Amino acid sequence: TIEVAGHTDDGPIKTQMFPSNWELSAARATTVVRFAIEHGVDGRKMKASGLGDTRPKVPNRDANGEPIKENQSTNRRIAIHVEPMSLDEKNAYLEMRRAEEMARIAIERAAELEARKKKKAGDAAGGGQQQPAAQGNSENQAQQSAPAPVPTQEQPQPQAQ
Repeated sequence: TIEVAGHTDDGPIKTQMFPSNWELSAARATTVVRFAIEHGVDGRKMKASGLGDTRPKVPNRDANGEPIKENQSTNRRIAIHVEPMSLDEKNAYLEMRRAEEMARIAIERAAELEARKKKKAGDAAGGGQQQPAAQGNSENQAQQSAPAPVPTQEQPQPQAQ
């Protein structure tokens, strides 16, 4: 699991978009989660939380209650915690991914079969205007339809005379 926690300083905020530090800290966290998902991280492994000003990294104010601007800036942050999966979680996750892959392959194969059926139906509806098969034995027919071999290093290239 990847947990992204948003934090704020203790300065109150009250805007239409962020009525309190809770909304601001949650927005910080969800922005990072969306970014990670857009760049390929599996969203099922992500968690976002807004902690407001409840867990400062450093004191927001000095002994006289005056704001410490540098500390407040430090407290406006996100924290990312990566927890390794347990063996059971890992096995369940891998099984889910295998099932997703099998479903994707099944859908692709079904689409290929459907395309072949449509092509066959189109050929049949064409009034039997198929090309006649080449005369000769089946070995000649196979040679006619097989693509020419691609030269490799083992096969010498013909020399121009």
